[in-house]
Amino acid sequence: MQLFSKSAEYALRALACVAEHGFETPFNAADLCEAADIPEAFARKGFQQLVRAGILQGTRGPGGGYKLRLSPETVTLYDVLEAMDGPDLFRVCPLGVETHCGDTLAECETCAHREAPHPRCGLASVCPIHETWTSIRKIILQKFARCTLLDVQQKALKNRQDNAQRKIS
Repeated sequence: MQLFSKSAEYALRALACVAEHGFETPFNAADLCEAADIPEAFARKGFQQLVRAGILQGTRGPGGGYKLRLSPETVTLYDVLEAMDGPDLFRVCPLGVETHCGDTLAECETCAHREAPHPRCGLASVCPIHETWTSIRKIILQKFARCTLLDVQQKALKNRQDNAQRKIS
């Protein structure tokens, strides 16, 4: 099961790669795509989506590139996923039934308590894994909303230190 689009995956991989080298330095899309092992064609479209969302700042011309526009402790993984896949992220169940449930981080009371039917998601048409998906979706959204790019950077640095320590041992 794929939780988000390939573009969102590439954006997360690219920003994780940037996190390893620091957010202060502008990066070249082609170099980053090579380092993160993502298609360069993604850079043209994907990075522009992140610019439009206010996550990245782009500079054209010689010496140009991209850099993080906001502080890494304010940008969450959810912000990146939403910039790439839109605000309806995770509103479709794994079996393809549209849930139309409340806003993205809140649970729909009607749906959670099965008090009344929704369009394509109600008492008569709840998919067989609806309850499981509802609880999993809530956990996933909360985790992505709490994890910032600074957290990713700190984990990348810790991994690098752990790997260096293993080489010494």
